Amino acid sequence: MSNTASTSYILEGSKSSIEALHNQFTKILATDRSEHSDQRGTYLPDSSWLGYIVKDVLGLDPDKDNVCCRGSIDFIDDEIKIDEGGSAYFRFDTESAWCDQRKMFYLLSKKFDVEVHFITEEFGCGIWEKTDGCDRGFPECYLLDDTEDDMNYFETFEQFAEAFEELCGEKPEKFEDAENILSKYNLDERVFVHEIEYTSLSDF
Repeated sequence: MSNTASTSYILEGSKSSIEALHNQFTKILATDRSEHSDQRGTYLPDSSWLGYIVKDVLGLDPDKDNVCCRGSIDFIDDEIKIDEGGSAYFRFDTESAWCDQRKMFYLLSKKFDVEVHFITEEFGCGIWEKTDGCDRGFPECYLLDDTEDDMNYFETFEQFAEAFEELCGEKPEKFEDAENILSKYNLDERVFVHEIEYTSLSDF
Protein backbone atom coordinates (compact mmCIF):
# COMPACT_ATOMS: atom_id res chain seq x y z
CA MET A 1 0.00 0.00 0.00
CA SER A 2 1.13 3.57 -0.63
CA ASN A 3 1.29 6.06 2.23
CA THR A 4 -0.80 4.40 4.91
CA ALA A 5 -3.30 6.13 7.18
CA SER A 6 -4.00 4.44 10.51
CA THR A 7 -7.49 5.29 11.76
CA SER A 8 -9.49 4.26 14.81
CA TYR A 9 -13.26 4.59 14.68
CA ILE A 10 -16.03 4.44 17.26
CA LEU A 11 -19.60 3.79 16.14
CA GLU A 12 -22.11 4.95 18.76
CA GLY A 13 -25.88 4.86 18.93
CA SER A 14 -28.84 2.84 20.13
CA LYS A 15 -28.15 -0.69 21.30
CA SER A 16 -30.23 -2.20 18.49
CA SER A 17 -28.46 -0.22 15.74
CA ILE A 18 -24.96 -0.77 17.10
CA GLU A 19 -25.56 -4.45 17.78
CA ALA A 20 -26.84 -4.94 14.23
CA LEU A 21 -23.84 -3.12 12.72
CA HIS A 22 -21.36 -5.02 14.87
CA ASN A 23 -22.94 -8.30 13.78
CA GLN A 24 -22.72 -7.25 10.13
CA PHE A 25 -19.08 -6.20 10.46
CA THR A 26 -18.02 -9.40 12.20
CA LYS A 27 -19.93 -11.54 9.69
CA ILE A 28 -18.13 -9.82 6.81
CA LEU A 29 -14.74 -10.29 8.48
CA ALA A 30 -15.45 -14.00 9.01
CA THR A 31 -16.58 -14.65 5.42
CA ASP A 32 -14.38 -16.96 3.36
CA ARG A 33 -13.18 -15.13 0.24
CA SER A 34 -11.07 -17.96 -1.15
CA GLU A 35 -13.00 -17.88 -4.43
CA HIS A 36 -11.06 -14.67 -5.16
CA SER A 37 -7.65 -16.15 -4.31
CA ASP A 38 -6.51 -15.97 -7.93
CA GLN A 39 -7.21 -12.23 -8.16
CA ARG A 40 -3.89 -11.02 -6.85
CA GLY A 41 -3.28 -7.31 -6.80
CA THR A 42 -6.86 -6.63 -5.69
CA TYR A 43 -8.54 -6.41 -2.30
CA LEU A 44 -11.11 -9.10 -3.20
CA PRO A 45 -9.34 -12.05 -1.46
CA ASP A 46 -9.18 -10.04 1.79
CA SER A 47 -12.32 -10.42 3.91
CA SER A 48 -11.28 -7.34 5.91
CA TRP A 49 -11.44 -5.08 2.82
CA LEU A 50 -13.51 -1.96 3.47
CA GLY A 51 -15.21 -2.45 0.12
CA TYR A 52 -17.22 -5.30 1.60
CA ILE A 53 -18.66 -2.84 4.13
CA VAL A 54 -19.60 -0.53 1.25
CA LYS A 55 -21.20 -3.39 -0.70
CA ASP A 56 -22.85 -5.47 2.01
CA VAL A 57 -23.73 -2.86 4.65
CA LEU A 58 -24.32 0.27 2.57
CA GLY A 59 -25.56 -1.60 -0.48
CA LEU A 60 -23.42 0.53 -2.80
CA ASP A 61 -20.91 -0.13 -5.54
CA PRO A 62 -17.53 1.45 -4.64
CA ASP A 63 -16.76 2.38 -8.25
CA LYS A 64 -20.18 3.36 -9.58
CA ASP A 65 -21.13 5.26 -6.43
CA ASN A 66 -17.67 6.81 -6.01
CA VAL A 67 -17.09 5.58 -2.46
CA CYS A 68 -13.37 5.25 -1.77
CA CYS A 69 -12.56 2.13 0.27
CA ARG A 70 -8.85 1.44 -0.30
CA GLY A 71 -8.05 -0.22 2.99
CA SER A 72 -8.95 -2.89 5.50
CA ILE A 73 -10.09 -3.45 9.07
CA ASP A 74 -7.29 -4.78 11.26
CA PHE A 75 -9.06 -4.75 14.65
CA ILE A 76 -12.62 -4.78 15.95
CA ASP A 77 -14.00 -5.04 19.48
CA ASP A 78 -15.19 -8.55 20.30
CA GLU A 79 -18.50 -7.18 21.57
CA ILE A 80 -20.37 -3.91 21.89
CA LYS A 81 -20.11 -1.82 25.05
CA ILE A 82 -22.77 0.20 26.87
CA ASP A 83 -21.86 3.49 28.57
CA GLU A 84 -23.42 4.93 31.73
CA GLY A 85 -25.98 6.85 29.68
CA GLY A 86 -27.17 3.70 27.92
CA SER A 87 -25.52 4.48 24.60
CA ALA A 88 -23.97 1.51 22.80
CA TYR A 89 -20.70 1.61 20.89
CA PHE A 90 -17.83 -0.43 19.50
CA ARG A 91 -14.39 0.41 18.19
CA PHE A 92 -12.48 -0.79 15.16
CA ASP A 93 -9.19 0.17 13.49
CA THR A 94 -8.33 0.44 9.81
CA GLU A 95 -5.33 0.94 7.57
CA SER A 96 -6.03 2.70 4.29
CA ALA A 97 -4.20 4.38 1.42
CA TRP A 98 -3.27 8.05 1.88
CA CYS A 99 -6.07 9.08 4.26
CA ASP A 100 -9.03 7.89 6.29
CA GLN A 101 -12.07 6.70 4.36
CA ARG A 102 -14.54 9.03 6.04
CA LYS A 103 -17.04 9.27 3.19
CA MET A 104 -18.14 5.65 3.57
CA PHE A 105 -18.60 6.11 7.31
CA TYR A 106 -20.46 9.38 6.81
CA LEU A 107 -22.87 7.50 4.55
CA LEU A 108 -23.13 4.75 7.16
CA SER A 109 -23.91 7.29 9.90
CA LYS A 110 -26.76 8.71 7.83
CA LYS A 111 -28.20 5.35 6.81
CA PHE A 112 -28.22 3.84 10.30
CA ASP A 113 -28.60 7.01 12.42
CA VAL A 114 -25.42 6.44 14.42
CA GLU A 115 -22.54 8.70 15.41
CA VAL A 116 -19.09 8.03 13.97
CA HIS A 117 -16.01 9.34 15.78
CA PHE A 118 -12.46 8.81 14.59
CA ILE A 119 -8.83 9.70 15.03
CA THR A 120 -6.40 9.33 12.13
CA GLU A 121 -2.73 9.76 11.37
CA GLU A 122 -0.71 9.54 8.17
CA PHE A 123 2.93 10.46 8.64
CA GLY A 124 3.89 10.85 4.98
CA CYS A 125 1.27 13.51 4.27
CA GLY A 126 1.43 15.00 7.76
CA ILE A 127 -2.16 14.20 8.77
CA TRP A 128 -3.12 14.12 12.45
CA GLU A 129 -6.85 14.66 12.89
CA LYS A 130 -9.84 13.64 14.95
CA THR A 131 -13.51 14.47 14.92
CA ASP A 132 -14.82 17.09 17.31
CA GLY A 133 -16.59 15.60 20.30
CA CYS A 134 -14.61 12.36 20.38
CA ASP A 135 -12.36 13.19 23.33
CA ARG A 136 -13.98 10.45 25.41
CA GLY A 137 -12.77 7.75 23.07
CA PHE A 138 -9.72 9.54 21.68
CA PRO A 139 -8.37 12.02 24.26
CA GLU A 140 -5.00 12.40 22.52
CA CYS A 141 -4.24 16.00 21.51
CA TYR A 142 -0.44 16.20 21.11
CA LEU A 143 2.27 13.94 19.74
CA LEU A 144 5.97 13.97 20.65
CA ASP A 145 8.04 11.75 18.37
CA ASP A 146 11.68 11.12 19.24
CA THR A 147 12.87 9.06 16.27
CA GLU A 148 15.82 7.73 18.28
CA ASP A 149 13.72 6.62 21.23
CA ASP A 150 9.92 6.63 21.42
CA MET A 151 6.71 8.27 20.26
CA ASN A 152 4.17 9.44 22.84
CA TYR A 153 0.72 11.01 22.83
CA PHE A 154 -0.56 13.47 25.42
CA GLU A 155 -4.04 14.61 26.41
CA THR A 156 -3.09 18.10 27.60
CA PHE A 157 -0.56 20.72 26.56
CA GLU A 158 0.92 20.74 30.07
CA GLN A 159 1.68 17.02 29.84
CA PHE A 160 3.22 17.54 26.42
CA ALA A 161 5.28 20.54 27.57
CA GLU A 162 6.72 18.68 30.56
CA ALA A 163 7.77 15.70 28.43
CA PHE A 164 9.20 18.08 25.83
CA GLU A 165 11.26 19.85 28.51
CA GLU A 166 12.68 16.54 29.74
CA LEU A 167 13.78 15.75 26.21
CA CYS A 168 15.01 19.16 25.05
CA GLY A 169 15.86 21.04 28.23
CA GLU A 170 13.48 23.94 27.60
CA LYS A 171 9.74 24.12 28.21
CA PRO A 172 7.51 25.72 25.55
CA GLU A 173 4.93 28.24 26.76
CA LYS A 174 2.66 27.37 23.84
CA PHE A 175 2.68 24.64 21.22
CA GLU A 176 3.90 27.01 18.49
CA ASP A 177 7.16 27.50 20.43
CA ALA A 178 8.13 23.83 20.20
CA GLU A 179 9.59 23.79 16.69
CA ASN A 180 11.71 26.89 17.34
CA ILE A 181 13.13 25.24 20.45
CA LEU A 182 13.91 22.07 18.51
CA SER A 183 15.73 24.13 15.89
CA LYS A 184 17.61 26.05 18.57
CA TYR A 185 19.06 22.82 19.99
CA ASN A 186 19.59 21.18 16.58
CA LEU A 187 16.96 18.55 17.33
CA ASP A 188 14.60 19.40 14.47
CA GLU A 189 15.72 16.44 12.36
CA ARG A 190 15.38 13.96 15.22
CA VAL A 191 12.33 15.10 17.19
CA PHE A 192 8.95 15.93 15.68
CA VAL A 193 5.87 17.41 17.31
CA HIS A 194 2.30 17.48 16.14
CA GLU A 195 -0.95 18.93 17.40
CA ILE A 196 -3.96 16.80 16.50
CA GLU A 197 -6.46 18.96 14.64
CA TYR A 198 -10.23 18.72 14.77
CA THR A 199 -12.07 17.81 11.60
CA SER A 200 -15.57 16.82 10.50
CA LEU A 201 -16.90 13.47 9.35
CA SER A 202 -18.60 15.29 6.48
CA ASP A 203 -15.38 16.98 5.30
CA PHE A 204 -14.48 14.78 2.33
